[in-house]
Amino acid sequence: MSEIKSYLKSRIFWKNILYALGGFVFLLIFTSTCSRIYTHHNRSYAVPDFKDMPLSDAVKLIEKKKLRYEIFDSIYVNGKEAGAIIDQHPKPGFLVKKKRTVFFTINASSPEKIAMPNLVGITLREGKARLESFGLILGNLSYRYDISKSVILEQRASGRVILPGDSVLKGSFIDLVLSKGLGNEMAIVPDLTGLSAQQAKIWLADAMFSLGATVPDESYDVNDPLAAPFIYKQKPVSGASIKVPLGTTVTVWLTVDSLKLPGAVDAEGQYIMDELNYDNESDNNIFDNTDSD
Repeated sequence: MSEIKSYLKSRIFWKNILYALGGFVFLLIFTSTCSRIYTHHNRSYAVPDFKDMPLSDAVKLIEKKKLRYEIFDSIYVNGKEAGAIIDQHPKPGFLVKKKRTVFFTINASSPEKIAMPNLVGITLREGKARLESFGLILGNLSYRYDISKSVILEQRASGRVILPGDSVLKGSFIDLVLSKGLGNEMAIVPDLTGLSAQQAKIWLADAMFSLGATVPDESYDVNDPLAAPFIYKQKPVSGASIKVPLGTTVTVWLTVDSLKLPGAVDAEGQYIMDELNYDNESDNNIFDNTDSD
């Protein structure tokens, strides 16, 4: 026991302790430094924006930035160049290290073809949901006298009847023929003010009407992809005392001028909307009641 106590108090013991501590600290620093070098510590790079870029150009930029890429998916977007980048992950500006893989979704050369689902015999609401689940778009609606009401009687594309199982392009517009009962039932047209044309189509379909012509005013440039037009006038108008036959086509006027919304006033403080919705302009001939048999 005395020898152990003497050794613990000796200079040799404490010298070995210092050597061990020094070696441990050196090993820790060395390991940390190597790890930083290997993982490019604090050397991150912002992911470029590849959207709408041809894949060949994107590959050149990927190689220049010392990144990697992988084609994750392909979809068809009308109007986009075949092979162009539609989406990417990580998103532009995201900080990554070298050799990080960027996943691309590219534009397919042609739309995907799918088998047309069977919509005949189900309600319009069910039909819309089924169209969306298959990547199809609700087109125009027309009505026919039938013992049922608001049930799909026919499905059409490009003016021809489409049978279940027929091949159609994904993203196609599907027109539907709906039943409207046996009587000439009258109803109030929904108030479409402030809605987009697509929203109005849905509202009208739920009320068993259809959307007709969409007439832009001078403020709305139909070629502007960023414009968000809304409806400021419609014919037939919506009112508790105004009823029209089910299946009637409703014409709407579009604008991007917020002064034409309800509650807007002119320079003299007069409300504008009543005059807009109930005037008797020369465009009355645009309205066409397509109450089909």
